[in-house]
Order: sequence, then C-alpha cells, then structure tokens
Amino acid sequence: MAASCGSALGLLVIAGSPARATTLAVDTDYARATWIGAYGASPGFSNPLGVHLSTMRNIVVPHSSGPAARVRLTNRFGKSPLTINATYLGQSSAGGARLISGSNHQVTFNGGGTTVTIPAGTDVVSDPVRLPVKAFQPLAVSLFALTTPATTEHFDAHQVSWMSVGDWSSNENGLPFLVPNVLQPFVSGVDVASTRQGRTIVTLGDSITDGFHSLPMELTTLGANQRYPDFLARRLLAAGHDDVGVVNAGISGNQVTRDASSLGQNVLGYGPSARHRFDRDVLDVPGVSDVIIMEGTNDLGTDPAQPATAIIAGLTDLVRRGHAAGVRVHLGTIPPRGDVAPDRIEILNAVNDWIRRQHIADSVIDFHRALAAPGQPDTLDPAYDSGDKLHPNPAGYAAMAAAIPLSTVIGQDR
Repeated sequence: MAASCGSALGLLVIAGSPARATTLAVDTDYARATWIGAYGASPGFSNPLGVHLSTMRNIVVPHSSGPAARVRLTNRFGKSPLTINATYLGQSSAGGARLISGSNHQVTFNGGGTTVTIPAGTDVVSDPVRLPVKAFQPLAVSLFALTTPATTEHFDAHQVSWMSVGDWSSNENGLPFLVPNVLQPFVSGVDVASTRQGRTIVTLGDSITDGFHSLPMELTTLGANQRYPDFLARRLLAAGHDDVGVVNAGISGNQVTRDASSLGQNVLGYGPSARHRFDRDVLDVPGVSDVIIMEGTNDLGTDPAQPATAIIAGLTDLVRRGHAAGVRVHLGTIPPRGDVAPDRIEILNAVNDWIRRQHIADSVIDFHRALAAPGQPDTLDPAYDSGDKLHPNPAGYAAMAAAIPLSTVIGQDR
C-alpha cells in the first residue's frame, strides 16, 4: 500500500529547502498519526498573472473527519520558487468567506515556520494543525503572498473561493474578501489524522470526475458538492466507513495518453496526461489503498482522436503501476456521449469492451451501463444529462456513485 505517516516536525518536499521566518510551537501529538486524504484538487496549469499583495481564501470541502489536518500546497508548474508569506486554516461558515469565530489557525511548515518557499516543480505539506475537521463542513485555506510570478492552479474547482488586497489571512469576518474566484490556486489537498487505521480512495479522471456540468447548470451548482466522488463519500459515511477518505483527482479535459501542452491547451488547465500525473495525483496521496480510473473520453473526442489501442495501452500501464505500488485498481467504463461522430463511438465501445473483458484490474465499475438511456446504449440517459449529451447532471453523478459496490472498494473485511 502506498501510504504516508508524516512527522509533526517535518516539511515534506520533493526538492529544495524552504525559507522560514517567524517560528511557532508545533503540536507533536500527531507525530505518529495515520494520515488520509480528505480533499484533492489536482493541479492542471500555471496562471502567469500571479498574485501580488493579496490574500487568497480557498474554500475546500473535506470528505473525512479528524482531530487535526495538514494542508498541501503546490508549485508544480512554477518556473521559479514560490513564497507564501502566511497561511491560515479555519472553518468556513456556510461555505463563504466568513469563518466560524475562533476557528482560524495559523499553519506552519518545517517545524514551525510561518513563511514557506516552495521550489519550482514541487509540492509541500504543512505541519499538523490541531483543528477538528468534519466531513462536508467547508474549510477555508487563506494564503497571503507579497508577490508570485505565477500560480499553479486547478481549473474547475466547482466552488467559489475569495480574494482580497493585503494580508487578511487571519481575518474571520470575511468582509475584506470581495472578489470571487472559481479557480483553485496553491492548494492541492488537505489531509486529516485518522483516529483509526484509515485509508484513501482516489478517483482519477476527467471532467466527469471533476464534476463539470454544461452551462447554465454549471453556474447554478457551484458549491453544491454533487460530483460523483462527493456522492461516493456520502455513501461511505452513511455505511459507517468514516475512516475511508475520498480524494478527487479529476481534471476537466484530461486525457490518458496526451498532455494538454502537447495539444496547445495548457492555458485551459487540462493538465498532464493521466500517465504523467499518476504518481503525484494518486500514489503520493496519504493512505491510498484504491484508485478508481475513468478516463478516455477526451482521448477519443479531441482531434486527432486516439485509437482504442493507445487508450487501452495507457490504462494497462496505470493498472500495472498501481499494483506495483500495492494499490488496488478499479477500471470504470467510459460513459455514453451523444455529441461525437459514429467513428468516435466505435472507439469508445472498443475501449469499454476491453475494460469489461480484461482481467488485470481488481474490478470493473460499469459507469456506461449506469448512465445509458434505456434501449439506446450509445446515448446518455436524458434523465441524467446536464444538457450537452456528455456531462451528467447531479442525478447522473449520484447514479455513478451508486454503481460502485462498496464491498469492492473497501474490501470484504471492512
């Protein structure tokens, strides 16, 4: 199993050493804690505009509860070091910029540093913060930066966050935060300390995992937490599996085989291919035991279409790498879509036929069958269509989560 049991006195970083200013006392009670992933926002692109004398208040919704948390920050696509001058973690009131009084805690790094410099191309993990986290209770990660040359971001957070001018990271009333933001800069994840031997399920995918809806439904569902991983997390909680985290590693527009930059689409945040981001977005997630992979619709839907053989080769590679790391891999069939030509549907069906027949993955989750219109297997059921014949509506995302046998993704012994 690929797992992380972090030290309360350390900053986890792939390369380089962070700068640090003021030092605060660090809670060492969680030095031997079992950490699981509670929230994820896979980085997809670098925003060249950067941040200047501003505070970003990112609203994140965890899928797991715990007595303490860690924040994951990213400079994955940066070309130079990124300095965050202050970071705070608090409980958002109703998912807005206002925080629950007394909940905003300063976040430290490297055993107590209040300023952190993240080397280009890397991610970092904070020291533990003794803040009770409750599943689906929104958190606010507030970050102040004097200046950054660029920011690594998640393109479609499907959540309204906030910006302000000046350092308002410690503010709780939310009044300075007047500018909304639907992107997710800096924050790539939140972990929680598990009171039991918890573990994490990662959902790797594209916009259908990311939770995109067609317009105008996309605008009316911001902050509703109606992605299929959200519904899966609710099912696990209802079944008493509060020690199992669900981390969403979906990136809208993502492909199995091709990076967005190779297609000239990096500005839209489609991210590195699933093959190129698998280690960071799946295997590096704390406590990961299982991954649900559902990708391929953009490989066949984006010109030039990738052949079924290339998509199958990519999925095969991901299964083998997951198994090599001790992670169970569950392959999901590509959902039906009615917005492409018949030759693309042939590719989709060829990939799905292979997924249903293969014996290398630990299980198959038939999302295609769960979403197909009765008597029309190549068409998204109108009852599940958000309006573009491709992306499900909330009922469709709920149907996807319902198609996942819990005994398969948590094990028969749980």
